[in-house]
Amino acid sequence: MLAKIFTMNRHRCDWPDVLMIVRSCPDQFDWRHLVATIGEHWPVLLSFIILFDWLYPNDACCIPVETRKELLARKNEHVLPDEGPTREAILDPWIYSRPVAP
Repeated sequence: MLAKIFTMNRHRCDWPDVLMIVRSCPDQFDWRHLVATIGEHWPVLLSFIILFDWLYPNDACCIPVETRKELLARKNEHVLPDEGPTREAILDPWIYSRPVAP
């Protein structure tokens, strides 16, 4: 899931695959491990969960309440820096190697 959640660019997005897996076998995930492994990129996971909730409002039980609470608490405590790195290359490693349209 971790690799697929980072596959989101102009030509490919693996989120639909992950959405279906979470819905079909939610008990298969070690959400604590996933949150720990994703590290500083936890906003990507939170974004995924928000999209999941929007798409499947009746399937909220597929994602543990503790995971939601932890990520939302991080969001509420997170202070955006005045300056910081652009992370678009994490989701799309080829973004700067494409030819510029005329």
